[in-house]
Amino acid sequence: MLKLLFAHEDLVEWAAARLSPEWINHPAVREIISLRFAAHANQSWISLGAFLEGCATAEQRQLITEVTAAAETWPDPAKQLADVLVRLRNAYIDKQSAALLSQIDQAAISDQTREQLILRREGLRLAKRQPLASLGEA
Repeated sequence: MLKLLFAHEDLVEWAAARLSPEWINHPAVREIISLRFAAHANQSWISLGAFLEGCATAEQRQLITEVTAAAETWPDPAKQLADVLVRLRNAYIDKQSAALLSQIDQAAISDQTREQLILRREGLRLAKRQPLASLGEA
């Protein structure tokens, strides 16, 4: 995903509208994505080199350098990015659903709370079946 977002400027706005950074588990990758989206939104993106200079940590600079070093081409980068975002979203939903199930299984909660948790879990199940939408539409 990082490679796609740094290699294809035309995909950044689309991804920023659909990707919630909380879907990303790796803290450095999450921060890099957030910074990349912010640079696009603020129209402060100049170049990859300038972006690297602005990175706060060596880990961030190393990750970006590694993913952008190899020149690769993809037959359909927009589709690949969409597929990655769907997988990230679904993994995040699965994680939330598992946490809700754990809460539902606790004997100490009231029936009303259990029912609310079950409804929230069902909502997640339905959300997972939806196509990827802009965050404002979700």
